[in-house]
Amino acid sequence: MKPSVLLVDNHDSFTYNLAGILEESGLCKLKVCFNDQLRMGMMKSCDKILFSPGPGIPKEYPQMREIIERFGASKSILGICLGHQAIVESLGGSLFRLNKVMHGSRQQIQLSEPLDPLFLGLPKRFHVGLYHSWAANPSNLPSSLHVTVTGRDGIIMGISHDSMDLKGLQFHPESYMTEYGHKMISNWLKSK
Repeated sequence: MKPSVLLVDNHDSFTYNLAGILEESGLCKLKVCFNDQLRMGMMKSCDKILFSPGPGIPKEYPQMREIIERFGASKSILGICLGHQAIVESLGGSLFRLNKVMHGSRQQIQLSEPLDPLFLGLPKRFHVGLYHSWAANPSNLPSSLHVTVTGRDGIIMGISHDSMDLKGLQFHPESYMTEYGHKMISNWLKSK
């Protein structure tokens, strides 16, 4: 049976790319909802939740924190860019502002957890598209999170929770600049 996915739209144009990948995969039943129109009851009918990218910083989107706190232990949640940052902050970590804004940049990243289900079948290094000016602070990353991907200069590009199905990607798998982006989304949809 196909999992039902709720794509939380943080008012970002990249949400359309994510929705397209999800629909084209044929691996899920998709519902898209703007973050400010969410009702917590919607979470009960979905199997997986995908937080889209968005402008600003996570504290401007309290809905993501509430979803993580209430449903992180029972739902599979993947956060992209802003969503990744929301997972970090919700669990007690912090962000820092990058010296150089990474909007429309392409960079090679390295998997530190190649056996993570999200990265099955991927090479250890590949290129990704970056669109962010904030990143997870490695000095106080919550102990429940481990780094799955790093970028140049050691920037955290991916995280996974030790006991819950919470994953975050700082880069954009939906960007045309990202290699294997569709594969990562497909892997997430297929994971239990």
